[in-house]
Amino acid sequence: MNGEHRTELLSAGQLARLIEAHRLQVEPTSPLAPFAGVASAPDETPVDGLLDAGWSRALAVLAAPDRQVRTIIAGPADTLVQLYYGRAEAPRAALVGCWLEGDRMRVSFPWTEEDVAAVAARVVLATLPPPVDEPDLVLGVTGLAALAAAVDAVRSRLFVSLAERNPAVDAWFGLDEIGQQVEAGAASADARWLVTLLRLLAPPDVAVPAEPIGPGLEELAAAGMLVVEDGRWTPSPALLGYASRWVNPLPAVAHEVIETAGARLVRYGYRIALRGSGPLTVIDVEDALGEPRVTLRTVDPIGYLDDLVRLLRPGSRPEADVVTVAEPIAVRGPQGPSQLVGTLQPGRRYAVRDRRRGWAWVSDTDGPLEGWVPEGSLHPIEVAPSPTPRAVVRDAAQVLALDGGSRVVGTLPAGSVCLVVGTTGGWAHVRAAAGALDGWVDQAVLRPEGEVARPTT
Repeated sequence: MNGEHRTELLSAGQLARLIEAHRLQVEPTSPLAPFAGVASAPDETPVDGLLDAGWSRALAVLAAPDRQVRTIIAGPADTLVQLYYGRAEAPRAALVGCWLEGDRMRVSFPWTEEDVAAVAARVVLATLPPPVDEPDLVLGVTGLAALAAAVDAVRSRLFVSLAERNPAVDAWFGLDEIGQQVEAGAASADARWLVTLLRLLAPPDVAVPAEPIGPGLEELAAAGMLVVEDGRWTPSPALLGYASRWVNPLPAVAHEVIETAGARLVRYGYRIALRGSGPLTVIDVEDALGEPRVTLRTVDPIGYLDDLVRLLRPGSRPEADVVTVAEPIAVRGPQGPSQLVGTLQPGRRYAVRDRRRGWAWVSDTDGPLEGWVPEGSLHPIEVAPSPTPRAVVRDAAQVLALDGGSRVVGTLPAGSVCLVVGTTGGWAHVRAAAGALDGWVDQAVLRPEGEVARPTT
């Protein structure tokens, strides 16, 4: 965990006072939105110690986040949910943890992606056997639900056999038994049963079907997980292997990553990890907001952590294409074709931020208009890349690491020249000494190359 980790458990009134004290503009999607304007009780603890620059940066991230990372850890009785927020243009704030504990809000910072992954490591890793050499299993949501019900049906047979001291176990089952497992899993909060566990850990927009029996079992049969004969469904050795290592699938953990640009979703990722008796199994959910598919595979602990950190880190945001139109084009909002938000005008420039199924999300380069338009109505404009600006250092300045922490990676002497890669929130990303020095400096210590230095008094 980061050595400078800070945390406070705050009441609704304290959060409202902090919003006012730091003069925050709270977005409707902010976790702080429910607390803006809440009256504080006279006997509440003062917030004087939470007014420094570190808290100001952290609360600014919470007030208008464009990144959200969610960790869900399932247990036999309770499910723990932890939320972390970030902003692409606030690199020094890293991620800020924010979740409810009883009637109070826990706020903690800074969290790195490695910190979040380390929490998962403590849950699902330790003395795990190596991955199984078997092909990845790709299923739809109904297939995943049927797999969970089939595994629970096999496990139920195994438990009964153990309780009755009867080593003979019938491996086959009928549709009614699968239906009973789905019904029991939907009504239970015990995450030791796989149907319940997947219901608790599934993405919000991916509901585990209540009746996956027909299509789901057929999908499993097509994947070679089941064989049907005379109305009986017999598990394959691979499915029996899942049931064996998931006799108790806990511990388990899920991570969700959401990145937005304005009202538009630009990146979504979701991963579930089940440890059980090992090896570690991960379930990746693709296109969770469209037609979701899931991939199951076994992984080694180091590979799991490396992939998890990559998932949690901010995604790349490519430069936008610049386009224009030959005639006025209606712009549709994020809620669908019936939502008209404006019109593209010939001769103006627009930036293309996303392309999906023949539609493009565009934004006005000189105004607030943005939305969906038919991709075929757009005409590209060639834009020459602008050179990276150069700046002169007014006074000697420390350079901070790009990872968003406070680690100093070098010093720029007064009068030296550096390249300015980008700026955000009063900080400049600079490179100097032929690229050997790369990090953040206070933008106030720089002046554009060629600008006459102000005389000192």
